[in-house]
Amino acid sequence: MRTLAGMMPVLIAALLSSFALAADDESKPAAKAEDVDPPALEPLVPAPVPELALPPPPERRVVIVPPSAPEPAPAAAAPTPAARPALIAVPRDEMQERRARAAEVTNAIQIGPESLILDELRARGELVPGVLQIQFGYRFATDDVSAPHHLFLGGLESGHCAAGEACGLRWFVRGGFGPRSEGALRVAGKTVHTDTLGWSANVGQAGLGYSGRSVSFLADGQLEQLAADYLRTSADGRTSLQESGNIQQIRLRATLSFGSGAWSGSLRAAGYLYGGDDSSKLKDVPLRGALVDDEVPGLASALQTFAGRAEGRWDGVGGTSLALSYGYLGYTGATWSAAHLGSLSLSQKIGRFRIGAGVVIEDEVDSTGAGFMTVFGTGSVGAAF
Repeated sequence: MRTLAGMMPVLIAALLSSFALAADDESKPAAKAEDVDPPALEPLVPAPVPELALPPPPERRVVIVPPSAPEPAPAAAAPTPAARPALIAVPRDEMQERRARAAEVTNAIQIGPESLILDELRARGELVPGVLQIQFGYRFATDDVSAPHHLFLGGLESGHCAAGEACGLRWFVRGGFGPRSEGALRVAGKTVHTDTLGWSANVGQAGLGYSGRSVSFLADGQLEQLAADYLRTSADGRTSLQESGNIQQIRLRATLSFGSGAWSGSLRAAGYLYGGDDSSKLKDVPLRGALVDDEVPGLASALQTFAGRAEGRWDGVGGTSLALSYGYLGYTGATWSAAHLGSLSLSQKIGRFRIGAGVVIEDEVDSTGAGFMTVFGTGSVGAAF
């Protein structure tokens, strides 16, 4: 191929010179025969043609390729689902349990001689679990003339605290009112005469304390406004004496509670102050049932100066509880000087309910040192949810 390419210019040049010569001969006029001698013709010797050395054609090879199986079309990729948040299994015992609202209802009744009845109904429930409770109460009492008296209570307090829990700061605020009620008592003497007694009471209570796992402390105060009047007829029935007064009684109390295992106990001490009318105006007025005290069993017969109480409790594994207490009351006035109170109660828990019964022995001492004993039977029923 290289030789042929090199000879191409030579061949083209030769052809072009041949055509030029021929064209030149035709353009000249023909000379006369007689004038021009014929030229001597020389034989035309062709120019040597170079031999072109061509490479041999490439050998053709036929390769038979067997047909291959068609490749399968790629399957359409399934759409990738949207990413979902990972779920982590947490054992049930490690999950934070939502605390249910606690609620409880209790009713305690005390029945004594001469139709002396004291019944207290209390109900409380949590508005905010572990933080705030609302409380309602109703107190029914009969006095020495068998007149019924009603006291309605309501208030707020800190969240529910079970026994043995370290609940920290504790508080409560309550208030109640009791409308006036009066009655008459026929007294037998030389002649039969009638005494008349009537009274009304309003109370306000507040307390602040701390509850630990084994030791708790509470300081509280109560203001009771008592308006009472007593018409007493002489033994011969000829004369009568009117005694009346409006007294504000202020009670300041401290309570220390402690517990270990199945055993628990408490100590309480309270002092009393008075305002309003002179307390001597009510010195001979029978006040059993009129003085509101939610922690002392029995019924105080006169205005108090001091109150103390010690209580021990045992809680068995089967829901049985046994409680024993002793209380002391100091009175102001010329008729009564002191009272000693002992109580014993037994209760049994059945599911969510607790039923109990007991006895209270009250020994009151007058100004001469003589004692007068009164026995009360007690019962209670409660439910917690």
